[in-house]
Amino acid sequence: MSILVAGNLANTGFFLTTKLREKGFDVELLVEKNPPFESDPKNSGCFKSEDTSWIKYYDKSKKKWKFDIIKLMKKYDLIIAITELPMFALLSFKPYISICTGSDLSELVHSKSFKGYLLRFAYYFAKHVIFVLPSQLYDVKKIGLKNAVFLPLFRIYHDEEKSKVVKNGKKHFVFFHPTNHIWRIKGNDIFLKAFIKLAKEREDVFLVTINRGEDAQKSINLLQTGDIEGKYEILPSTLNQDNLMEYYLKADAIVDQFKVEAFGFIGLEVLNIGKPLICYINLENYNNLYGEKPPVINSNNSEEIFNLMNKIIDDKSFYEKICKDSHNWFKKFHDENMLIDKYSKLITGSLDIKKRYK
Repeated sequence: MSILVAGNLANTGFFLTTKLREKGFDVELLVEKNPPFESDPKNSGCFKSEDTSWIKYYDKSKKKWKFDIIKLMKKYDLIIAITELPMFALLSFKPYISICTGSDLSELVHSKSFKGYLLRFAYYFAKHVIFVLPSQLYDVKKIGLKNAVFLPLFRIYHDEEKSKVVKNGKKHFVFFHPTNHIWRIKGNDIFLKAFIKLAKEREDVFLVTINRGEDAQKSINLLQTGDIEGKYEILPSTLNQDNLMEYYLKADAIVDQFKVEAFGFIGLEVLNIGKPLICYINLENYNNLYGEKPPVINSNNSEEIFNLMNKIIDDKSFYEKICKDSHNWFKKFHDENMLIDKYSKLITGSLDIKKRYK
């Protein structure tokens, strides 16, 4: 039975396809030709160029690229459609599983646009709709999805040997903020205001962030006008996964997002290597879906974040406990082998059903 994983936002499709193939599934991947940097398998950190025949491409520069996707999908027994690709899976008249990655479920599906209606319709007809963030529980209930399943998004993380903590080599406490700068969604300004206040009061802090996202220049301007020259560094947007890992390991704490009420790939990578994660999540949703709250430094208020940053710098026992608890929580709920087994069972059950449109 053949499977097509369609979509590759932030290499989610690539990681899932790679592991399913290792498990013996007959599965191929469909990605955009000339994709964004962060969605290019070559920048995933585990790309092997020996055999890429299982990676298929669609070309948005062609007028009929949407029909090309649907035509290709018809050749497979099951589609695993990521982000907006469930719309195409619906029109292929093949059984499919939808994986919601973020704004597709939190924004697009609620819109009154044609795409919004089509995506909602696609969710209703999917065998399963996998939502990967606890914050999406609200959206699942709002549109009345009866076929929704919570399952953390699968990703291949750096192994423990490669993720040994590296001392940053500086006398400063280093904060790394790799999140895309999109203030309305990520709330970067909430953190930056807290850091500027911290940097004005302390000489032992330093910030590293990335020039990435529609509001990156606004963030840079905020730092430049904050009178903290020499206490931050702006990295280029073209960092691959291995480059990012170097900065994760050298940093003392990593800062994610403050408006989504959940952490994504960045947060999980941080918890995996056992570093403090500063972000804002809905603790009740996490407790309901996981059965245990993650040990993050949790706030969406600049003044609170300022106080918490002071605490993790000055209270060594508090810092060390968060590091230990973070790694333990990740291994308990996001172990790679445990998650791929759950995905495999869901896929196997979907392959056993009769085709709905036969």
